[in-house]
Amino acid sequence: MFSKRKQRFFYFKNRGHELSIKKLVLHTMNIKEFFNQLFSSEKNFPQQKEEIIYEQMEISEEEKLSGEVWANSIRKERLVELIHQKLIHQSSHQDDAVFKIDFIEGRSTFGFVCYYAEKIFSPADFQHFFEYLKEQVKAQGYVLQLSDSKTILKKDVAETKERHYLKPRFKLNDEQTKINQAYGNVTIEYFKINDKPDHLKFYLHYYHDHKYTEALIAEDLIVKVLG
Repeated sequence: MFSKRKQRFFYFKNRGHELSIKKLVLHTMNIKEFFNQLFSSEKNFPQQKEEIIYEQMEISEEEKLSGEVWANSIRKERLVELIHQKLIHQSSHQDDAVFKIDFIEGRSTFGFVCYYAEKIFSPADFQHFFEYLKEQVKAQGYVLQLSDSKTILKKDVAETKERHYLKPRFKLNDEQTKINQAYGNVTIEYFKINDKPDHLKFYLHYYHDHKYTEALIAEDLIVKVLG
């Protein structure tokens, strides 16, 4: 699990009451281990059915450097090539039996879901790919608006969703009458179960409002991001 300087907010539901605890975490710790230590004495806290942890994520310089090394590695090339073949060319591949991708498509949404395959990739590959997609979108004139995560603890299961949310860079001038939405807003989500990779989602959401310009072709952005 990547170390990040995070601001954590805890919300607990118990008989209509809500307890809020705010804590700044300065070191790496498994979520379940942290929670067990924090509530080691059950007599001081009521029995809980579900716990939710919200975190603001910030990547360290060491992680950035590690990501840059990965972005120039053969492992990145292999992962990107597999996804590119499945999405762009919709062709079969020898790893299809263990590597799966689905499309996300709606009136205002387009993207893909990439499922983790441990026979092909490592957890570090997926974590790096999550950050790589963010940097690739930023290179297309987008600005990172939010990086956060949400973890739901249920009994012995911890479900985590890390998220990057980006919007196109835009400056309004006197000649512009509509907001240029480019390809639309981009959301990248990385899902884990008990801190193990499960799947990754990349999707765009665009508007059909008269205040905005017509969105550019979503597939073109994906081609550029995977290029």
